[in-house]
Amino acid sequence: MHNLTKNVRIDPAFINAVAGSTFKYSVVFDMQGYEGIAGILNIGDVTTGAACPFYAEGSTASDGTFVSFYGSTAAFTVAGASGDVWLISEVYRPNKRYVRFVAGRATANTVINGGLALRYRADELPVAESTSIAGTGWVQDYALAVNATSS
Repeated sequence: MHNLTKNVRIDPAFINAVAGSTFKYSVVFDMQGYEGIAGILNIGDVTTGAACPFYAEGSTASDGTFVSFYGSTAAFTVAGASGDVWLISEVYRPNKRYVRFVAGRATANTVINGGLALRYRADELPVAESTSIAGTGWVQDYALAVNATSS
């Protein structure tokens, strides 16, 4: 299988959050059966001076103490008001079973537009689709699909 949706488990990680300066945490992801995970965060409007480190944390229990993975931080600081910034943090072969992502909105107002997590290199394929994903569609041969619908 070569298509993304059969090889990668895609889940919502963050919901929208209004402007604020408190840390926001993703849902917790169980990594059993997966080799890696990437968190993708979309940041909306931010005020001047805002800094938002985005990083992954791991734990041995889903409700345990989480510790950040060294080197997983993606960060930005804005000199002026800005918006629509994407950050990605990835952990390959985490040494903890449970992983979550952190948006560290500590210095100034930052809006979170949402985020996704992609777990990949699953032990068993195809991966199950998240119940939060309403549907997926894919085409194996684009030329055949275009020719079939253009007559």
